[in-house]
Amino acid sequence: MREETAILTTVMLVEDNQLMRELLSYVVDQEPGLELVAVAEDGDAAVELGMLTRPQVVVMDVNIPGRDGVEATRALCRGLPEVRVLILSVSCSRRLVRLAFAAGACGYLVKDGSHHQLVDAIRSAAAGGSPLAPLVRRLVGE
Repeated sequence: MREETAILTTVMLVEDNQLMRELLSYVVDQEPGLELVAVAEDGDAAVELGMLTRPQVVVMDVNIPGRDGVEATRALCRGLPEVRVLILSVSCSRRLVRLAFAAGACGYLVKDGSHHQLVDAIRSAAAGGSPLAPLVRRLVGE
């Protein structure tokens, strides 16, 4: 068990691929100042666990079983207006990015980045930022 830090950012991961779930969990768990409070493998579990654990940041895959990541994001943002949902996906189209932001996502990353970029994005989202992968930034024209 790691030492507690003064300020913790609570994080929930939503990822259907077991290997990715385990890797992302490890990255978050090893990072000082981040506390992994829940892990879900589908959209329905994400909404249920999110309402129960009330994380500050949710790292959400888009292509997940049951309720997809966009719908799960919408439900979480309605039920927990203070939650910050960060999309992390291999899928990146202008339409999908717009749907995610319309559902309430605060940021969008593509799975080709480093774990350092993910950690920085989680911290940025927790601080009120809107982290975007460079590819996403180009798609939305920022």
